[in-house]
Amino acid sequence: MACRTCIINTWLHIYTTLYIMNADKIEKLIKRKVNKTECFAKKIGKGFRENDIHKFRVSVKMLRSFLRLIAWHSGNHKVKIPGKLRRLYLLAGEIRELQLELAFFGGKHINVPEYLLELNNTMQHTKNEWKRIYTKKFFHKIASKLSGLHSEKVPKSAIGDWVKENAGKIEKLSHAILISDIGLHDIRKMLKGIIYITRLGEKHCGVKGGEGIGIPVKYLEQIEQQAGDYYNRAVTLRNLLAYFSTNKKVKNNVISYCNEERKLLQQQKVEIMASLRKIVKNML
Repeated sequence: MACRTCIINTWLHIYTTLYIMNADKIEKLIKRKVNKTECFAKKIGKGFRENDIHKFRVSVKMLRSFLRLIAWHSGNHKVKIPGKLRRLYLLAGEIRELQLELAFFGGKHINVPEYLLELNNTMQHTKNEWKRIYTKKFFHKIASKLSGLHSEKVPKSAIGDWVKENAGKIEKLSHAILISDIGLHDIRKMLKGIIYITRLGEKHCGVKGGEGIGIPVKYLEQIEQQAGDYYNRAVTLRNLLAYFSTNKKVKNNVISYCNEERKLLQQQKVEIMASLRKIVKNML
C-alpha cells in the first residue's frame, strides 16, 4: 500500500493533468471508445465467441463509466449509453451467462438433459435477437448523438471526488449484516466503475501506475473477479433450482447438489466481503 505522502502527491498530479480534459478532448475520447466498441460488436454475430462478447461488454462498460463521470460532474443526465446499445449489451450478457452455465455443467457429473435443452433453446433465441437488433449504421449515430452534450472542462478534482463518493457507497454496503447476491453484484459494478475510471486516468491523463493514486487497482480487480465468479455460480444454481421447482419431474439429487453448492458459496461470500472491507477502508 502506498504511503500517505505518495498518495497525496500523486492525487495532485492527477488534478493537474486532468485540467486538459476539455470539451474537445472529451468528445474525441468518446468517439474513440464508440469506434472501439463497434469493432468488437461486429465480430460477435460471426460466431458469438466468448472472447468477442467479453471484449464488447468491457468496452461498453468503460464507455458507460466515463459517461457516468461526465453526467455526475455536469448534472446532465442525457449523457448516458443510448437505449439500443444498452439492449445489445444486455443481450451479450445473457448469451455470456448461458455460455457459462453450459460450461459449468460440462464439467460436472450431473445429468440434467432437459435443462440443458432449455438453455440451448434460450441461447438460440437470444442470438437471433442480437442479429435482429444489431446494425452497423447504429454505431455511426452514437458518437454524433453524444457529441456536444458536454461543453465544460472536467475539473481537476472530478475523478478523485467521484472515486471517493463511490468508495463511500461500497464501504456502507459492505458493512450490512446480510448482503444479498444482488447487493454483492451492485458492489461489483461500482468496483468496475472505479477500476475503469482509474485506468482511464492513467491512459489519457498522464497518470502512471494505478496503485500510486491510493487506489490499489490490482487488488480491486482481484476482488471484482472473485465477486464475478461467485455471482455467475450463484445465478447458475438459482436458475437450476427455479427450473426444477416448477418442473413436474423434480430431481431430488439435483436439488441436494444445489443446496450443498450454495453452502460453499456462502463461505466464499463471507471471505470476499472481509477482503473488500480491508481494501475500501484504505480508500477513504
